[in-house]
Amino acid sequence: EETIPILEFKVQSAKDISASVRMTIETTDQAQVERLIARLKKIPSVVDVSRTGS
Repeated sequence: EETIPILEFKVQSAKDISASVRMTIETTDQAQVERLIARLKKIPSVVDVSRTGS
C-alpha cells in the first residue's frame, strides 16, 4: 500500500443519498495518480473519478 498525503478534502452532499468529494493530494509522479484513480474506481459505491488539476 501507498501513503498519499491529502492536503484538502471537501464533501458536498446532495438531496438524495449521494455526495461529491473533492480532494487535493500530493503525489510523487503520474503513475501514483493513475494507481489511486484505478483503486477509487474499484469501490462499488463510487460512480465516477476524475482528475482536474495539473
